[in-house]
Amino acid sequence: MSARESVLVLCVNYHSEEDAAHLAQEMLSQEESCNLHLLMVDNSDSLGPEHQLQQMASQDRRLQILNPKANLGYFGAAWYGMNHYLQTNPLPNWIIVSNPDILLPDQKFFSTLFSLSPEGERPAILAPTIESALTGADQNPYIKVRPTAKMMVFRKWMFQFYPVSIGYQLLALFKAKLRDLIGKSLAPTAKPKAGKIYAGHGSFIIFHKSFFEAGGTLKHGVFLFGEEIHVAESAQRLNLKSMYQPALRVIHNEHATTGIIKSRKMAQFQKEATAYCASLFTGGQAASPTIHKEDALNDK
Repeated sequence: MSARESVLVLCVNYHSEEDAAHLAQEMLSQEESCNLHLLMVDNSDSLGPEHQLQQMASQDRRLQILNPKANLGYFGAAWYGMNHYLQTNPLPNWIIVSNPDILLPDQKFFSTLFSLSPEGERPAILAPTIESALTGADQNPYIKVRPTAKMMVFRKWMFQFYPVSIGYQLLALFKAKLRDLIGKSLAPTAKPKAGKIYAGHGSFIIFHKSFFEAGGTLKHGVFLFGEEIHVAESAQRLNLKSMYQPALRVIHNEHATTGIIKSRKMAQFQKEATAYCASLFTGGQAASPTIHKEDALNDK
């Protein structure tokens, strides 16, 4: 590595100030292996001048807090933050979009990233091990193989009606728990292997600059949910590779802000997202979302 690599971390905060401060501390205490810029986009407009994050930003120029004065959703806020950054900076080598409730147990995370991804062999999207602090399970690969258009349309209709969507979520949760139990019992010592996947989990996504150079964007078609499909379909359209890399590890200290079983408001966002995602497979156009942004959440 002849020159220090540049890394932009876009963290979206919505009333998770303690988590955001913890993440900032862990990011800024990483081994000095890159030119790091941590941009905290505060959707909640709650970080007053006395807050710990503001104090940290005043002492470390690598941390910047940006307040869009509105809740822009998850990728909406990340897109806003990236556009702000690019007004005065060139496109960095790596862009990471992250929830605030992420922990970095390895202080050499970035140097490991660079060593695992030598120049000329870099996938456009990297999905690390995202270990759930609640279950211990790896949340990646989020989707290993591209779903069919029929499956996406089926999911769209499952989320059209709230009671049906609740039943579908309960069934999906049961299947996931059963799969984890069976997997642990059949192969307790098996190590996950790196490889090509369709989609990584949205709580912590690593982009190489090639994704954006090829025309990829964080601009999402809906306010919340479906970010993984948006990224995966962009990669498909641009003939770019998404890779699962288990040697990179973060911990998702998830508090389930949006709930395992969605409220009616969250269910509305899910309904809009599944319709949008289905439209990416069928060539149609999703309906414009009707969203009360001031009340929405953006945690994955």
